[in-house]
Amino acid sequence: MTHAGFNSVNEALYFGVPMLALPQVNDQHKVAKRLVSMELGMTENIEELSPEILRSKTEALIMDRKIKENCMQISREMRNLTKFE
Repeated sequence: MTHAGFNSVNEALYFGVPMLALPQVNDQHKVAKRLVSMELGMTENIEELSPEILRSKTEALIMDRKIKENCMQISREMRNLTKFE
């Protein structure tokens, strides 16, 4: 779960972690939409969030193989970019 701040998202992607984005302000909404469009996570409106929705979205995120695969691919790409020779 993340507020979808740029640094938080980059850190999660580096480690291959799928995200449930709950954006609150500024660029967080755009980052959350981009996560969804790239199939790296899901998003939900924090003002409409209930325990039932949170549970449902979390379970769906955990079960989504495509999102997990995409996150692992991004992680590999990011790690390759940070290797020093």
